[in-house]
Amino acid sequence: MLETNVTCDSCGLVFSIYGVFSNCPDCGKLNARVIYEKSLDASNGKLILSDDDKIDEHIRADLIKDALVGTVSAFDSLGKALRAKHSTLPQRPKNLFQNFLELEKALNTVIGKDIAVLVGTGDRDFLFKMFQVRHIYEHNAGVIDADFVGKLPGYANQLGRKFPLKKDEVTLFVSLMRILGDIIYKAFEK
Repeated sequence: MLETNVTCDSCGLVFSIYGVFSNCPDCGKLNARVIYEKSLDASNGKLILSDDDKIDEHIRADLIKDALVGTVSAFDSLGKALRAKHSTLPQRPKNLFQNFLELEKALNTVIGKDIAVLVGTGDRDFLFKMFQVRHIYEHNAGVIDADFVGKLPGYANQLGRKFPLKKDEVTLFVSLMRILGDIIYKAFEK
């Protein structure tokens, strides 16, 4: 099916689009937040499935990893949709919404707040860590490398080891990303 059915979260209009992101034909609001929410719901679904002991352990571990990776991908897609509509967001780096530190700088410049102000310092630090964990799972089979240690020096003693990805951390990550995505969306789609 090529169509995506969407309900506008601003005016309630139900409409179909080809592709994923669009503006509501009635009120003009971008539907990116609705799609982002659905993607995070899918990540939560994977986390729920990871509890099913009828599924092989390695598949359950992959479901947890997929929830982490899918959450960042959804956030990146949200960011791309916002960048396409709002020229105040920088076009470089291309993967701005995957690059936590660059995103933080951009938000500070554009809306005058960094991520610590938006979600709190503790949650900001946790999100930063999980973005780095996503990066090594996506590009290094989960093995902690020098780049990871450079950004998170507390893991220096684990260099070369696989990061122990835990379901409860990914669950918290998805929850916090829902909050962060909503805050960023609202900052641009007023």
